[in-house]
Amino acid sequence: MLKAIFNRAIKEELISNKNYPFKNFKSGRSTKSKEVLYPEDIKKLWEYKTVGVREARAKDYFFFSYLCNGMNFKDIVYLKYSNIKGDMLSFIRSKTRLTSRMSKEIKVYLHPEAKAIIERLR
Repeated sequence: MLKAIFNRAIKEELISNKNYPFKNFKSGRSTKSKEVLYPEDIKKLWEYKTVGVREARAKDYFFFSYLCNGMNFKDIVYLKYSNIKGDMLSFIRSKTRLTSRMSKEIKVYLHPEAKAIIERLR
């Protein structure tokens, strides 16, 4: 609450930014639980009959991400055919590409359905 008051006072030019006491302070955030899709939910999505090209494409992107261990959609956007090496897909996360000194290459197995999705979206 005190941090919010200081932020507002600086914004309204009531105090100088040089007097801000929270420069090196990181407030902790609680981690929230991620929602879970159970196998029966995945089965319903898999069997869902799409209506139109956009819905079909959205379903393909979702399942591609799912089959590639939950790959981030931004990472999917930056994929190239050169990232495919046989049955493996390797990439460097966009989120950590510029922030990490040594970017770690991530490798995931390319499920046959993931390969089929690549061909459909080609």
